Amino acid sequence: MNHIMLDLETMGTRPDAALTVIGAVKFDPRTGALGETFEAKIDPFESVAAGGTVDKDTLAWWSDQAPEVRWAIEPGGTPLCDALNSFRAFAGFGTDGSLSVNLRLWGNGAAFDCAILRGAYQRMDMTVPWDHWQDRDVRTIVDLGRTLAGVDPKKTLDREGLEHCAVDDAIFQARYVCEIYKALGIREAA
Repeated sequence: MNHIMLDLETMGTRPDAALTVIGAVKFDPRTGALGETFEAKIDPFESVAAGGTVDKDTLAWWSDQAPEVRWAIEPGGTPLCDALNSFRAFAGFGTDGSLSVNLRLWGNGAAFDCAILRGAYQRMDMTVPWDHWQDRDVRTIVDLGRTLAGVDPKKTLDREGLEHCAVDDAIFQARYVCEIYKALGIREAA
């Protein structure tokens, strides 16, 4: 599978936001198949020490979330560098940062998931292991589904898992992107 749906939990909304969880799932939007998942909890204090920023409005938002997902901002977890290296391995990036030109990295918003993860690699002086042209935007495909096919599986698809749990969100996003591909008539290549 050459598509990866990414979902992050963060301490802000800017590209330099402190990263606390990376969640991802491999998927094939043409067939609807879901593959291997990835999740890494990152110590928020280390993420801040590495240059990640904290937004007071985001902290207030987290305080209103269910206790079972607030662990995302609690102390403890994998060091940021280790989480970034683990994600690189999960996605199949080469040790030199090279990446298959066929890979597509999906994020929810052009300026959010992919941009924040890219920023974390840059703050750690690590090679960003994908090129900007490999970014894909979930919000754009949702808008296309609504306007071109009259479907909105983001709202109509049964939700499994917890909201604001990065891996569960990534799986849900992948599922509704697959439904939109189907509604738009995008099928498996012959």
